[in-house]
Amino acid sequence: MTGQAPGYPPAIIPCMPDGRLAPHVMTQAELIEFLRLEVKFPRKVIKGMRDNGLAATQVSKHVRFLLPDVLAFLESEKGRVVR
Repeated sequence: MTGQAPGYPPAIIPCMPDGRLAPHVMTQAELIEFLRLEVKFPRKVIKGMRDNGLAATQVSKHVRFLLPDVLAFLESEKGRVVR
């Protein structure tokens, strides 16, 4: 990919599995795709992430996830072992 995503260093361009740039504001379905959650109950995984500090924004009746919040959460969880 060429170009630079706003707010990110040139070496870090968050992309979806199919190569598209990750949206700045994600639905739960887009977050599941972005994280490549191939588990039986991906919504439970997202709920657990929210319980552990992943920020979400309520827009009307819908929950949205901001890409910088998702990346910050993943960075904070790096190296954490879950058993």
